[in-house]
Amino acid sequence: MKAICVRTERDIISAFSFKGESRLQKFDLTIGKVYEIFELENLAPNQLPTKCKLIDDFRKNIHAPLDFFKPIEQFRDEQIQLILE
Repeated sequence: MKAICVRTERDIISAFSFKGESRLQKFDLTIGKVYEIFELENLAPNQLPTKCKLIDDFRKNIHAPLDFFKPIEQFRDEQIQLILE
């Protein structure tokens, strides 16, 4: 499925930290760029975010959270609604 990138980074809370420390995870993606993504089966839907497989800007295969992307049709409809307001 073709989708548009809307985010490129997220906070990750360490499972091994008792203080709830987090770190910023960045992906080599470009906001607004269209990517071909393939949704992966989620093994633990209540604990882990749904992931997708794609090729990043440096031509590497990566797994990224699915919420980093919006389908082209949904993105287009949102933009039309913004214009009409």
